[in-house]
Amino acid sequence: MSRNRIALSAALLGVFILGLVAGSMITFRRMVQPMADLVSLANGCVTGNEAYVQYRYGSYTVAKAALLGNVDRLKNEDGALTGQRGAQFELGLTYGRLALNAERAGHLDEGVTYMRLAVEALTPVDKNTTEKLVRESVEHLDRAWDGRMAGLERSGEIASNQPGATNRDQTVAPETSRTPAAAGSGR
Repeated sequence: MSRNRIALSAALLGVFILGLVAGSMITFRRMVQPMADLVSLANGCVTGNEAYVQYRYGSYTVAKAALLGNVDRLKNEDGALTGQRGAQFELGLTYGRLALNAERAGHLDEGVTYMRLAVEALTPVDKNTTEKLVRESVEHLDRAWDGRMAGLERSGEIASNQPGATNRDQTVAPETSRTPAAAGSGR
């Protein structure tokens, strides 16, 4: 009898250990991995936001370094969290910001190179992407951000005499213009 009890105890202990291991693996796959994905996504958002703020307010070299860091992050990301189309869209906008930043600083050759890269990155998102559409999209998004920062809620359009308006706000693209921003958002 004692052999049967020992065998039964060993079998129960084995089942318990096997269940513990299987439960741990299931818990890891269901809880820990999604949490790691969320942390990775949050880190990407913070990096992208920091790059944008440096683009808007930093010197040319600071903004360029931050935007190129964002480009590296986007290229190394497989698009599993944001979707491949979303990652391409963000990459194209980042190159567009690099182009406008270079043009404003007088680095026209770099501006041309970055604008070409922006059009190439956005073409899979919208086959009709042009330099003009990239430029309009970046400027429209900048105006919308300015409006949000100034507390204005007028669909991204800011009149130049309102608080928070900048020199970039002097030209407002018509609401009906077709931009890669509209194509990428699915709206």
